[in-house]
Amino acid sequence: MTGVQTCALPICFPVTIAGKLKSDPFYADLDEHYDDLVDFADKMQISLEDAYSVKHGRRRMKERELEIQERVKQERAKRQAKKVDASVSGASTPNSKRVTLTKEQRAVARAAGIDEQEYAKYIKKK
Repeated sequence: MTGVQTCALPICFPVTIAGKLKSDPFYADLDEHYDDLVDFADKMQISLEDAYSVKHGRRRMKERELEIQERVKQERAKRQAKKVDASVSGASTPNSKRVTLTKEQRAVARAAGIDEQEYAKYIKKK
C-alpha cells in the first residue's frame, strides 16, 4: 500500500455539525443554505462554521445587530410606558416630581376613561 494519511483528525459528518450550529441563533438560516455550504466547505477544505461565516457572516451579523437594537428599543418603550410625567406642562423639570403609576393604577385610569397623565396628576394632588 502506498496511501498517505493526510490528517489524524476524525471525520465529522456535516449533518452532526449543522445540528450543533443550529442551536445558536446566529445560524438560524443554516438549513436554507446547507447544500451550498457543505459543497463550499468541502471544496475549500474548511469547516461548515467557517464556510457559513465566509458566505453569510457579514449579512447575519448586521441582521443580528438590528434584531438586538429592536429588542432594546422595545424594552426601553416598555419601561417608558410605565413612567408617567406628572408635571403640569408635560415637560420634565428638575423640581417636578415624577409619579410612577402601578399596573393597577393604570388599569383604573383606563377603566375610568381617564388619560394616565391626568390620573397621575390627580394622585399627585392627594
